[in-house]
Amino acid sequence: MAKRKHEKASGGETPEAQKATRKNGHGNANKNKTQSVTALRLALLANGYLPLPAKGKAVHLDDWTNIAVTAEMIQAWPQGKWASYNNTGILTRHTPAIDIDILDEDVAKDLEEFTRGFFNGKGQLLYRIGQPPKRAFLFRTDRPFAKLVEKFIAPGRKFIDKDKDGKEKEHEHKLEILCDGQQLVVDGIHPETGKPYTWPGPAPWDVPAKDLHPLSQGQAQAWLEQATALLIARGWQRVGKSQTTDHGDESGVPLIVQLASRLWGDPLTLKPIRAVASSI
Repeated sequence: MAKRKHEKASGGETPEAQKATRKNGHGNANKNKTQSVTALRLALLANGYLPLPAKGKAVHLDDWTNIAVTAEMIQAWPQGKWASYNNTGILTRHTPAIDIDILDEDVAKDLEEFTRGFFNGKGQLLYRIGQPPKRAFLFRTDRPFAKLVEKFIAPGRKFIDKDKDGKEKEHEHKLEILCDGQQLVVDGIHPETGKPYTWPGPAPWDVPAKDLHPLSQGQAQAWLEQATALLIARGWQRVGKSQTTDHGDESGVPLIVQLASRLWGDPLTLKPIRAVASSI
């Protein structure tokens, strides 16, 4: 006796349904993904964060830096023009982030160690990995402040990029404190690595914003000044306009460089710096 054309397989689906599932990739995965992204954003909102739909690292909502996010907005995003924005960012206005945008793994780890020592106590210190070894630490603040940033070139031409004309140029690494007017992607797929953003410890949908370590503008400035000194003492070159000093003296050497030189000379490791930093 011939088998019926549409006989169901053991899983309860017809061969045609299974074929459609394979073609789609994951069957109901798209629907489930939308539901899970929405649930995650609602959990972030409940924990005191302001989630945003992102494509890659970009947010395109109108006036998103001033948006007052609601549960109704979050539930509507997958139904409209933001349906393909499956990454999730959070406004850093009241949850600032220290972003260690450094490609040297040893230096990035040293800066993480320094950061943990600098902010020891007074709240949970969550951190996110996007493109390793880069990492970002999440904080809270009641008084938003403008972004702070310092840019650096590593010694020894270790990291080389190419410009739009194919010419080689040294990669600019950054130390940033994101706050008023910025956002940080906390979930989704990193556009360069093609891999998920991860939280090696607790994530913001697990920890209320009120439990994060506080960060004032003064603390942010002090952290950036000391972290800059650590890199300069290790031979890194600061580039661009400095936000850790207004000007240099008559020698033309920035004050932060003079400070690093007076304290540590010209070391190539952070070991003596850790000893000083631990006493601060």
